[in-house]
Amino acid sequence: MYKVESHERETFDFEAGGQEFHVTKYRCLPLDVAMRLGIAQRDGDGMAVTQTVCGFFEAEAPGCTGLMTIEGFRDLMLAWFRDSGMAEGESVPSSE
Repeated sequence: MYKVESHERETFDFEAGGQEFHVTKYRCLPLDVAMRLGIAQRDGDGMAVTQTVCGFFEAEAPGCTGLMTIEGFRDLMLAWFRDSGMAEGESVPSSE
């Protein structure tokens, strides 16, 4: 029988509005979130990517997205993505 190994949750930590927040790292996303992101990225749907990531961030760090502008959120998405060791040009989340 194949046994699926569980991995310790790794977090991306950030500050917004003077508060500290923590979300799961990009490379450790739950499968359902990763699939929604993959479909949106494949379809070139930047708004769907932004909505998926925003929903994920709000689920894991309630209130965090209400403390930033779209530009601030875009910068946060890029920092979160890069924190997982993804190279420039590899399916970078976009709000455009």
